[in-house]
Amino acid sequence: MERIEEALDLAELRAGERLVDLGSGDGRVLLSAARRGARAFGYELDSDLASQARDLAARAGLDIEVVEEDYRRVAI
Repeated sequence: MERIEEALDLAELRAGERLVDLGSGDGRVLLSAARRGARAFGYELDSDLASQARDLAARAGLDIEVVEEDYRRVAI
């Protein structure tokens, strides 16, 4: 989690900005971005990981969107 926070600091992610995570896994990056007030979108091929990300966000009261799709096949 510390490295995620450092990466978001380096990116200077601000509230209201949009973060897209390609291959978002269990959503840790998305959750950190959402905590900063960013609009967090993830693309994840593994439905179990996508579901886990949504569950974690719901429990934390955070709004993220995870699309179960190969990111190479979507227009961003």
